Amino acid sequence: MGNLKHIIILAFLSLGFLSSQDCYGQLVITNQGGTAQDIVDAMVGFGLDVSNATISCPSDSYGTFTNGETTCANIPSGVLLSTGNLNNIGLPAGTQDFSPNFSEQMDGNGPFGTSCNDPELLSLEPLAQYDCCILEFDVVPTCNTLLIRFVFGSEEYPEYVNSSFNDAFGFFVSGTNPVGANYNNTNVATLPDNVTIVSVDNVSPFTNPAFYINNAGCTNIALDGLTTVLTREIEVIPCESYHFKLAIADAGDPIYDSGVFIDFLECVNAIDRIFYHVLKELFCYGVVGHLVNNVYIYCSGSKNPL
Repeated sequence: MGNLKHIIILAFLSLGFLSSQDCYGQLVITNQGGTAQDIVDAMVGFGLDVSNATISCPSDSYGTFTNGETTCANIPSGVLLSTGNLNNIGLPAGTQDFSPNFSEQMDGNGPFGTSCNDPELLSLEPLAQYDCCILEFDVVPTCNTLLIRFVFGSEEYPEYVNSSFNDAFGFFVSGTNPVGANYNNTNVATLPDNVTIVSVDNVSPFTNPAFYINNAGCTNIALDGLTTVLTREIEVIPCESYHFKLAIADAGDPIYDSGVFIDFLECVNAIDRIFYHVLKELFCYGVVGHLVNNVYIYCSGSKNPL
């Protein structure tokens, strides 16, 4: 199966390079290889204090993007993590994969993608051992519900669904869960059932097709298949610290690549901007105290007790 992939890649290689100049779409990539803080700042919304951002990912495989609403991704702006080279992600779908990635050889003597051994990704897919891209950071929210919005896509679609190339994405949360057992690297990148992980095999023309988009006719996103825009709410306790880890990897081999467009992570009911800095210091960091009963933060459209 891996040899067949190389034959297909080599057959389209010259076509992809000849057309890449003209076919690069409207997606605007910025901060490619930027600092972890720059990347996090592009996706974290108002009402969240972020610290300790780190990224473990080759510099050509991640960045921020804008103008995404004009592309097949249907995400306006945010963060893009991938297992390939973002310089080629704007090619038309189906003409060439957006490899060659950071270490893959395209001359028939490879592939030699980077190997990785991340325990959280392996818990989702035991073969997710190639070309990991991992972003981590800590968050202190000033609200009780967070919302994440994202789109996953892959070049494994549709030919390699259910054939051991189950590229996967995870959004792992650790911290206090106000409505159940504490989060312990709990994956919240799921379908609306809050159970099914987002991966090539789990969202496809054959499985959960309501969440799958055949991207074959797209001229500005190289990924041959995409999920619909997925959202997930995360229940949190205001002023508590949470650790977030976003991770994506190739499974089975490093040849065909995958990516995830992350629109935002934000508070559902953030504190009004006028009072944010004052209330944050009072309620989260000392003067009034931590989680004092009967103290209210007045939020946009509602008021939420700490």
